[in-house]
Amino acid sequence: MIPDFSLVSDCALQRTVVDKKRQEKLAMRVQFTESEITKMFTLITEDIAKLGGDSTALKRLQENMKKMELYIKKGVEKIKR
Repeated sequence: MIPDFSLVSDCALQRTVVDKKRQEKLAMRVQFTESEITKMFTLITEDIAKLGGDSTALKRLQENMKKMELYIKKGVEKIKR
């Protein structure tokens, strides 16, 4: 009796299609997340600028916001890979 490998190839094909759809969905989510992160930090940075003043606390807040933005964006970049 000759083994039927068609079932194995069908399963592999289905898994490939599912993996591709999952990757496409992940890519869309990552792209959306990147966009929202950029918008959020832009709004916060603009609000900090509106507060005005040259206080040390505001400068430190701006620096920390920039650091957080870069940290989060790096994390999202890792998800892409």
